[in-house]
Amino acid sequence: MADKWNRPVRKSPRLKGYDYRQEGAYFVTICTHRRVSLFGEVVNSEMQLNAAGKVAADCWEQIPSHF
Repeated sequence: MADKWNRPVRKSPRLKGYDYRQEGAYFVTICTHRRVSLFGEVVNSEMQLNAAGKVAADCWEQIPSHF
């Protein structure tokens, strides 16, 4: 099955019946094409951000001030 742009229709990853408007903690994963390490490296189970990773982290932390 495909949508009107002929892209495959994916199953929603959202939990049925869960109200995503409520406050809560969310785990967010950013995956890059071919899993290239664009944002830094994991060293001793801890993320060490590179310059691009620091920009991404800064933008992420600023989201609440925009919405």
